[in-house]
Amino acid sequence: MSRLDTEWYRQSAEKDARGSSPTYERLALAVSRDEKLLPLLDTLPPGQRQPNTLLRSYVCWTGRSSRRRPSASLS
Repeated sequence: MSRLDTEWYRQSAEKDARGSSPTYERLALAVSRDEKLLPLLDTLPPGQRQPNTLLRSYVCWTGRSSRRRPSASLS
């Protein structure tokens, strides 16, 4: 697990998403704590590890809006 990715996702949640996107904030915090997902991120090229890239993909895939309050769990 990359400490860099852990901090990157935590900072994304706490500094970038907080107050503007509750969904991104919640997802970025979840990723920063996920010991199974972080090693998978390490296998991606550096340009594809960016929090917004992963989070936007998740939001598009699930059909959830990044601007509304999340009401369900990640699953």
